[in-house]
Amino acid sequence: MKKLALVGCGGIGQYHLGHILQFGNLVESVGFCDLILERAEKFAAQAGGKAYTDFWKMLDETNPDMVFLCVPPTEHGPMERELISRKIPFFVEKPIALNWDMAKEIADAIEEAGLITAVGFQCR
Repeated sequence: MKKLALVGCGGIGQYHLGHILQFGNLVESVGFCDLILERAEKFAAQAGGKAYTDFWKMLDETNPDMVFLCVPPTEHGPMERELISRKIPFFVEKPIALNWDMAKEIADAIEEAGLITAVGFQCR
């Protein structure tokens, strides 16, 4: 069973939580992170796992096998870089980066790390 974490417990996060719940016994939800603790607690109550307001603490304590990044695009870069450095595969809602140079940097780092990553476009 793969351990899954989700960051960003707003509208897009809720959309993806619905799919995560459909995974059934294929995944274990280990952590949900949001700047508003009550949102993360709501997700954790629905799917199991622990609620966090600190992304890095969540990664340290849960050691997930995959992370869903459902945060605003301005927050993608630092989180993507951290996941890449830890070699944790991730799904990120569009856009992957704020500009071409940053997107190229992230894409190159993903390829160099040998990670599987996905960028979501289907929700728009």
